Amino acid sequence: MAVNNVKTDHVHYVRTNVDDDKVSVYYNPDTNNIFVGHDEDGDGNRTDIQASQGIGVYLHTKIDGEWTTTPQAISIGGTGATNRRLAAANLGLEAVNGQVMESNQVPIMGYVTENATKLILNFPTHVQTYGITRVVINSLTGVLRGDKGYLDSNNSVRNLLASPFSTTIVKRHTGLFVATVTKNAAFTNVTNNTPVCCMMSYNFTMYDS
Repeated sequence: MAVNNVKTDHVHYVRTNVDDDKVSVYYNPDTNNIFVGHDEDGDGNRTDIQASQGIGVYLHTKIDGEWTTTPQAISIGGTGATNRRLAAANLGLEAVNGQVMESNQVPIMGYVTENATKLILNFPTHVQTYGITRVVINSLTGVLRGDKGYLDSNNSVRNLLASPFSTTIVKRHTGLFVATVTKNAAFTNVTNNTPVCCMMSYNFTMYDS
């Protein structure tokens, strides 16, 4: 097969020995996009494959003057995803909108503060949470232990979403949620600003908006 190469500033054409068949490869330095195109000169139809750093791979097809764009699955690793975040999610490494995070009877570390009226608890995530912006607590129960034994001298499993508690949670960074449990009176049988270890069961839902 005869191949002719023509190079200009940012365009490199590879032409086969078929008269109306042209393949072009070009790069856009402003957007860091790479295109491989197949142009059928006889009828104006065209097919482009676009690879964009951090975005993905796309197939652009022009038929009868109309363009359509289809994101292409990432084949390496067999994830079936169309970008890096979805690929990580399909591998169980990245949280997606509406995903539930839950555990049963696991030790969670924290500390008491604000004159022993607040309990700060750290919940490490088992997945990355780059796109997660909001967390909803569905259930949160546990046995609370401090430097003197059981908080409030209560060794039962306590519901931290019910009176006398109110609880909020935020994403601190991509691998950690932090819950603040506020009690309507100070915790007893514990020293303020000391660590606590709580045997917790919890169920959270993560959202990206």
